[in-house]
Amino acid sequence: MLYEMNPFRNGRAFEAIVAERLQTLKHRDTPIQVLGTAGASHGPDIRFKIGEIACALEAKTTGAFEGGQKQFQFVGNTLRLPEGSFHSQLLGTHTPFQGRIPPFCGRGAIPWDEWRPVQQTFKDEILPIDGLNTLGDYYRLQGSAYIQIENYGLYRTGEEDPFELGAPLIQCRTELRIRCKPHTSRAIPLVKLSVTCAIKYDKRSLTRSPLCLMDPAKMPVEISLV
Repeated sequence: MLYEMNPFRNGRAFEAIVAERLQTLKHRDTPIQVLGTAGASHGPDIRFKIGEIACALEAKTTGAFEGGQKQFQFVGNTLRLPEGSFHSQLLGTHTPFQGRIPPFCGRGAIPWDEWRPVQQTFKDEILPIDGLNTLGDYYRLQGSAYIQIENYGLYRTGEEDPFELGAPLIQCRTELRIRCKPHTSRAIPLVKLSVTCAIKYDKRSLTRSPLCLMDPAKMPVEISLV
C-alpha cells in the first residue's frame, strides 16, 4: 500500500488518514462513525462510534517512538508531575537532574544562545520501566481501546476487545524519558522550554499484529468496506 511504501513523517497526517479509512468501514452491518480527531489537542487520537457504543483509537507512525508526554510543573523551586498521574507513578522517587533546576524554569523563555549550554548540562535521562504492558495501560486509561501502528498493525490496549476484533494485546519494552524540550521555532529569538517526560517504546520488541485496518488483506473478520 502507498502508506507502507512512503511512511508518514507527521503523526497528525497519519491520524487523519486512519480516520478517513475508518469512515469507509463497517463492523458487521453497522457503519463506523468517526466523531472527531485530537489534532493538536490532548485526548485520544480518533474517537468513533459503532451503533450506540463509543470508542477510541490511537494512531502511531512507523517513526514514532514516544507516547503520552507530560510536562513537569515548577512549584516551590522543584520539578513536579501532577500528583497521582500515570507518569508520576512511573517516576516513583526519582528526582530529575539530581535536584538541579534548569535555568529557564520560571523564566518563560530564554535566548537561543543560552539553550546550547542548558542542553549540554541537563542531558536526557532514561529510566527503565518493568513489564511489557505500560504503553497499552497508558492509552487504555486515556480512553483508547485500540492502537493502529503504521506497518505494525492493529492492537488492543487492554484485556477488553469491545468489538471482538481479535486484536492482540500490545506488549513491548518501554522507558521513561525525561528531557528539556524546546517549543519554539528557530525563527523566533526567544525559545520557550519545558521539562517533559514521555513513555519511550521499543518497536523492536513489538510483535507485528496479523490484523491491520489499513490493509484489506489483514482486516479483522468483523470489519469490511461499507
